[in-house]
Amino acid sequence: MNLKVRFTILFASFVSLILLISTITIYLLYSNFRVQEFYRRINKETLISYNLFIENKLDTSTLKKSIAQNELALIDFYIGIYDSNKKNVYHSSNKKIDNPSSETFKETQTFSESRFSSNGRESLILYFADKGYFVHASAYDKYGLRKLKNIQYILTSVLFGGILLSIIAAFVFVRHAFKPLVMLSNQMLEINEVKNAKPVIVNNVNDEIGQIAQSYNAMIERLKQTFEYQSVFVNHASHELRTPLAVMLSQTEAALNNQLNEVELRKVLLSLKDDQQGIIELTNSLLLLSQYEKNDDRLGWENIRLDELVYECMAIAKKVFPKIEISFNFIQIPEEMDLVIFANKSLLATALKNLIKNGYQYSYDKQININLLVNKLVAEITVENNGKEVPEEQREQLFQPFFRAKNVDMEMGYGLGLAIVQRIVQAHYGKIIYKVCDTGRNCFTIVLQKQKPVE
Repeated sequence: MNLKVRFTILFASFVSLILLISTITIYLLYSNFRVQEFYRRINKETLISYNLFIENKLDTSTLKKSIAQNELALIDFYIGIYDSNKKNVYHSSNKKIDNPSSETFKETQTFSESRFSSNGRESLILYFADKGYFVHASAYDKYGLRKLKNIQYILTSVLFGGILLSIIAAFVFVRHAFKPLVMLSNQMLEINEVKNAKPVIVNNVNDEIGQIAQSYNAMIERLKQTFEYQSVFVNHASHELRTPLAVMLSQTEAALNNQLNEVELRKVLLSLKDDQQGIIELTNSLLLLSQYEKNDDRLGWENIRLDELVYECMAIAKKVFPKIEISFNFIQIPEEMDLVIFANKSLLATALKNLIKNGYQYSYDKQININLLVNKLVAEITVENNGKEVPEEQREQLFQPFFRAKNVDMEMGYGLGLAIVQRIVQAHYGKIIYKVCDTGRNCFTIVLQKQKPVE
């Protein structure tokens, strides 16, 4: 069952329920009003007859004439008067009317009045304690019942007519309400490729349909950017891999086509080894970049000390780059607990080692300074190197995969190191900032917000 049918049924059901409750309420209220009004009239006629019989001392024949004159007031009106011994001393007609039971007399004597219905007739008994008389009045509410039946017919017709109209109105209303959603769905179905997708038309930005359309357009834009990024990434990766592979192929073909001595063959093999090492490095970088694209599950996260992490990375860097000169300083003396951060140690170590390697490769003097600033909320690790300054217009692209700034065009590299660092930092809900420090050195600062351990 689709939403349009479901909403039509729900809307029609609610309206029908309201109509049914209203109809029953009106009928019951009018029925109760008819009964009360009819008993009021019987009560009035009963008092008149009692006064004529008791206070005016009229005989039965005179009383019958007086009642007969008012016969049009109540149809088939009957009145019976009983003394304190429940003996009938007067009745208005010879028509057989069931006498009240002894229980009814007792109830009337207790409450001064009782009402009951019998054979379609409404009956009223009044007790006059001063004289000890009971007056039983009875009549048939022909016109009231006819009106009640007529209003029952009217209400029934209105009920079914209202239900029918509510179904039609619900169908029209739901169809009109869902029209923008249907149009939005049709526009979505026309989209075959995300890269060629056009934004859907937003007619009203204030309603829910317009908000859905805006969210959809925003999603399409994000997907376009993602696909564009992936396309550029694949193109760059293919280009970077194709170049060394082509060089290796040409060297291999040259070696096969020529008779090489041992020295020349060893030279070719060493060149192939360098190319293979470069391909391995590039492949590892691509795998790392893909692996760190999203790391929200916090697997492998633990409490680590940042100063110990820095010292470990420094030790590794000195082994890999024997000529490196590296120093470590605290911006301010930290509290011991402030040095602890909840993070993935191996990932942060990879990011820091990449920054150290980047600084070593592109600095003039191979000197690296690492500065650490921590407090209860934030940790900042700054890696400084004395290399060429990145041009202002290229700083926004600095962390894009395969991007190489003008200051390092003549150096070997693939442009993936800083991209990997950014992915790792983003996985830790942080950011990396490049700026030129007051000393004129290149400064890469990792800013990490302190994360609470997962319980």
